[in-house]
Amino acid sequence: MSGDLGPEVVVRAAAATLRKYRNLDLILVGDQTELEVLAGRLVGDDPRLRIVHASEVVGMSEPPAESLRKKKDSSMRVAINQLKDGHADACVSAGNTGALMATAKFVLKMLPGIDRPAIIAELPAGATLQNSSGSPEDVLGGPRLVFLTGSREPDGVTGGQAAALYDLYPDGEQMFLNAVAYMLQ
Repeated sequence: MSGDLGPEVVVRAAAATLRKYRNLDLILVGDQTELEVLAGRLVGDDPRLRIVHASEVVGMSEPPAESLRKKKDSSMRVAINQLKDGHADACVSAGNTGALMATAKFVLKMLPGIDRPAIIAELPAGATLQNSSGSPEDVLGGPRLVFLTGSREPDGVTGGQAAALYDLYPDGEQMFLNAVAYMLQ
């Protein structure tokens, strides 16, 4: 389990999600020993949380193609395999976005007529969406979840860039909860 701040922020988000959604089961994928210690401290004994071991981690700046070829037991690949094998209904990652998209596209394949995967992200009030030519398309009036294939910039969102962003920061717990709520609708 990777991400800029490591697994603790993800386990905290998982704990908050389990508290809020009583009918939801979660699978955390990563170093089993590390996750068990964190889950024991932050979640406690909750049968709705399952940990699946993965022996490798995809670094945040690692090239997506390299991770796809060389890290078949990465937490990202194992999580996507959980989805493919029907053990999970969705996958949320705090890791390398490019590697996640490449892995998902390779393992899950694309639906007919769909050329590339999309990203769901929460944007702050006032963020400007731009299309791949850089033209502003929309100014958001408030925080909301949107599907993107771009990257977050300090002054808003630009499209058409393949960068590893959209991470769970310390305040990302709410973002994770919002993504889960959106998927459960």
